[in-house]
Amino acid sequence: MKELCAADEVLIVSDFDGTLAQFSTDPDCVPVNRRAVDALVRLAQLPATKVVVLSGRDYAGLKRVSGLGAPVELVGSHGAESAEGFPPLKPAQQRLLDEVGVRLRQLCASYPGAWVEDKPLHRVLHMRAVEDAAAAAQLAAAARQVGAGLHLGEGKCVLEFSATAITKGTWVEEHRGGRRVLYVGDDVTDENALRVLAPGDVGVKVGAGDSVADFRVPDVDAVAELLHACLSMRAAWCAA
Repeated sequence: MKELCAADEVLIVSDFDGTLAQFSTDPDCVPVNRRAVDALVRLAQLPATKVVVLSGRDYAGLKRVSGLGAPVELVGSHGAESAEGFPPLKPAQQRLLDEVGVRLRQLCASYPGAWVEDKPLHRVLHMRAVEDAAAAAQLAAAARQVGAGLHLGEGKCVLEFSATAITKGTWVEEHRGGRRVLYVGDDVTDENALRVLAPGDVGVKVGAGDSVADFRVPDVDAVAELLHACLSMRAAWCAA
């Protein structure tokens, strides 16, 4: 970490849910760790230090719930949405996305607690509130069949059906430039980014579960401590 914080150009990328904020059954009301957010804002104010929150949430929802903005850059829909918008869909893609959304909602009618979120480029099946694990697994299996033809992303208690092949990994590859990268995330979708990190980059997995990351922290509070340690080292390097 110390070596990365002394690089000429640094890109710091963090997931949001499960990394900067605790999970909740109400995605519009999640406990945001303000200490972690404060560290990101202060890092983004340093020279040659770009800070991005890269989330599966749609851009508008991410901006609303996180409360963040410049100098921190917000990127939603796993890299497909930014302040500039998102790539337009072809009519056939939009029809398929809408049809999958309808069929997912029909499935949810038989599984209390399950619901579908519409995003500009995705339809997301949320299963966190489905209390019976066997029922959730059955629903997920049926949903995978319904979503055939779209790109499938699997997260914690969610299945995401996408009309685009953009992932967190493709976003990092496209936007890193010549920077060293610190990537912090907790979800299965973050593994797409962790896999494309280069030698000299630092990947951090938050919480339990398999990961290709070289480092791991236990929870959101530990992310805040990690980011403040990074802030201290980066600020010292910039001041030298």
